[in-house]
Amino acid sequence: MERVEIKNYVAPFVGMSFFWVYLRYQSYFGLLYPLDSPTGTSPAFGVLLVVLLVLCAFSIAFRTRIEKIFLTQRFSVVLLSAMASGGAAMALAADSGLLGAWALWASLPLVAAGFVAGYLGWATYFCYRFGPSDIVVLAASYLASLVFFTQWVPYLVAVFVPLGVGVSWFFAQPPRGSAVASRISSLKEVTPFVVLFIAFLLSGSILRGIVDSGSSDVDGPLFRWPLSVVVSAIVLFGCWISVRRMKEKRMGLKSGEALWMQRAIDSMALKGWAALALMFFAAVFAGLIEGSYHLSGHIVVVARSMLDWLLWVVLCNLVSAKRLSPVLVFSACSILTNTVSWMLSYWLLPRLLTVEVGGRLPTSDVLVLLAAFALLALIILVFGVVASKRQAADALSLSTAEASLVRPCVSEKMAAAFKLTSREAEVASLFAQGHSMKKVASLLFISMSTAQSHIKSAYRKLDVHSKDELIDKLSEWQSGSE
Repeated sequence: MERVEIKNYVAPFVGMSFFWVYLRYQSYFGLLYPLDSPTGTSPAFGVLLVVLLVLCAFSIAFRTRIEKIFLTQRFSVVLLSAMASGGAAMALAADSGLLGAWALWASLPLVAAGFVAGYLGWATYFCYRFGPSDIVVLAASYLASLVFFTQWVPYLVAVFVPLGVGVSWFFAQPPRGSAVASRISSLKEVTPFVVLFIAFLLSGSILRGIVDSGSSDVDGPLFRWPLSVVVSAIVLFGCWISVRRMKEKRMGLKSGEALWMQRAIDSMALKGWAALALMFFAAVFAGLIEGSYHLSGHIVVVARSMLDWLLWVVLCNLVSAKRLSPVLVFSACSILTNTVSWMLSYWLLPRLLTVEVGGRLPTSDVLVLLAAFALLALIILVFGVVASKRQAADALSLSTAEASLVRPCVSEKMAAAFKLTSREAEVASLFAQGHSMKKVASLLFISMSTAQSHIKSAYRKLDVHSKDELIDKLSEWQSGSE
């Protein structure tokens, strides 16, 4: 096997196979910091969540420096991962009585720092090189994580997970850094669909908390694992088919390949979301009708876990296409989401389930209905916003076409003659018609930097150097065409 293949495929596959174990509470954090102890409820897991929130804020505040470290000092991730493995060993030793309570508390910052470093390290890696093949790698690694690491000796896995994440990161192809939008305001580029994914993850945490709080559920965990493997295998097969089609269609494109690929991946993710959302709601209402979440609750948890994987794909595609800061976006949209999700499932829900609400429904059903109603309302809102934006874009296209009769505009014939892409033609036309670059970016739903990049490319192809020269060029071409 060539060294390039190891760096581009094997190392990411192995590293992410270890990484996904982090996101299964029972396989990692719940093993190191169990909620129940001989003296009552252990506060260690709650403290860990607080540490993770602090690290999220730290990552957002120092995002530029952190990205520079990932690009120039790659051994730092290995070092933090090794420290996290040592912290995991300390926590397990303290739980078994081999070490004192001090080891448990000392392990918390080590484990949390290794988790965040591995999380952001791999997010940066995939965002800087994201493409169709990486989707297959992410899907295959998720399935491998379920098959190999769930059934192994759990304590051994917990100790070696951080080290596996860090060492694989070190041997992967180093990401090639370039200028990215790292201001907090760049989070405005986050699409409504990302918000929808996050809402599903948090709502699914309610069902997960209800299911995992049930002490009488013996068959559930045995049912959840094979279902997770089957659903993950189906997702992998679907990704493989979609990626093959993307590559076949991409070969026929002459321009706009990057934009087309971004939209194709978003379309694939949206179809995956629709299938998982259907599975999610079907299980929710089946549980309500049945009056128990013995099995249906585990179906919701499986669907929610796959949505967590799909959020990774959506965020990587967004960050790669919009040239955003991966540390900023993943800290704010992914690590924070998982931390709040664990807080809901394993800290807040067990307390809410003890509260009597009265009436005909138990507390668990009331919480599930509230979550389902909130999700349905959010779906209507998100798709309403998207539809209104598309309607506005159609109106803009119509008004632009009407205005082209008397205002400077790049015609299809002119665009073909000067080899302008469709987006470059749109930006040049709107800019020549008197709109500012900020307004052009807003009308076309692209970032300011992307609009500026398009107008510079159009200037170069048209051989103009100012807005006045651009207007004259378009006017002359329109006059000549008439």
